[in-house]
Amino acid sequence: MLRRRVVLAAPFAVLVSGCAAAGEANPEKIGPRGVDELTIPTPSPNLEDFVATIDNPYLAVEPGRVWTYDVSGSAASRLVVRVQDEASTVAGVRCTTLYSLATASGGAPVWERYLQLAQDLRGNVWTFGEYGDRSWGAGQADARAGLFMAATPRVGDGYLEEDAPDVAADRTTVLSLTETATVPAGEFADVLLLETRAEVGDLDVTRRSYAVGAGLVESLTTLGGTEHAELVSVT
Repeated sequence: MLRRRVVLAAPFAVLVSGCAAAGEANPEKIGPRGVDELTIPTPSPNLEDFVATIDNPYLAVEPGRVWTYDVSGSAASRLVVRVQDEASTVAGVRCTTLYSLATASGGAPVWERYLQLAQDLRGNVWTFGEYGDRSWGAGQADARAGLFMAATPRVGDGYLEEDAPDVAADRTTVLSLTETATVPAGEFADVLLLETRAEVGDLDVTRRSYAVGAGLVESLTTLGGTEHAELVSVT
């Protein structure tokens, strides 16, 4: 959801503060294995492989749903992510659009982003485009859709969230499925912890935490910045 540099995000391109990966999930010891039977990024998506809605339990994307986050460690102090009512089409695929707006303490806009996601028949959610401080769309200028959220994440899985030459290429690794997160919105168990490394532009590293039914609950930049976002409410 929250990932200004990846949400979708997810809705939003955010994580458990100070949480370290378990030994067996240490990406320095076990490299990304990929995701079974998927070509990531995908050069030519088959329209028949995608469905109109997103019901991946870690994203909880429904039109009109809104996530509000408290943000520290950056110019922004508040982030609001909204699922747009109207769908968009990218590379012929119907996509759900997540709109993110980060504002400063006085309410002035700091950055905004539109993230376009689509779910396949097996429940995997793909990133088809992003518009904001960096912009790309699958099928344009050799850009290819990547995986935003696996249907069944496994510790050690690794994948590109997108492949847009000279614009965006974020590599994500699944660190844990059993974390806990305590944020203003409450306490969450069995949290999915992802680590994303930007391979184009600012080489930052962000850890994001997702809870079933709630979506992104926390995000922390661990390299290249100190931004920390915590879920306040979901409406």
